[in-house]
Amino acid sequence: GDRLYAVSWDIHTLDPRDGKVLKVDKVANWDRPNYGTPDVFGVWNQYEQARMFVNPYFVSRTDVDPKDPSATKTGMLTLDFATGAITMADFEDSAAIMFSSVVNPVRRNEVFSVYNTLTKTDIGSNTLVKRVTLPHTYYCLNISGDGKEVYVAGTVSDIGIYSTETLERIGEIRLPDDHDMGGTWIRMVQR
Repeated sequence: GDRLYAVSWDIHTLDPRDGKVLKVDKVANWDRPNYGTPDVFGVWNQYEQARMFVNPYFVSRTDVDPKDPSATKTGMLTLDFATGAITMADFEDSAAIMFSSVVNPVRRNEVFSVYNTLTKTDIGSNTLVKRVTLPHTYYCLNISGDGKEVYVAGTVSDIGIYSTETLERIGEIRLPDDHDMGGTWIRMVQR
């Protein structure tokens, strides 16, 4: 309750009592040599299980021929609410679009990301672990409190349930009357 994070071009850490800016961490305004401006699209709130904000970013290298596959990188931006630590680290040459991400609350080095694929990365070693193709596009995802299941949602009218260990589809929840979820996010509610 003593910090408010405003995520925009940069991440501003504010004092919620008086609005004073406590610090600014550069995101789009980073000064990383040989890199352009990172593209970050963080509109989904999926941090409640692990208390960590995580978002994929995409960036072009300025020192590599644009036709070279290594010219565009994908990485993860993380903000740990417990410590306030912010990191941005590449993990692959851009191979897939990812809209949103979530951290496993049990194995906090595991990040899951979604769009046309479900991607598992290790932010401890900054490596791609596994990627599977999904039956259709999903915009958002969330994870169970025990870290065993990841749920993909948004778009269409189903929520896919996947194993965090294998990325195998282990279930599905159909919404009544096949209503499209659109640009919503999925929340986890403890009962």
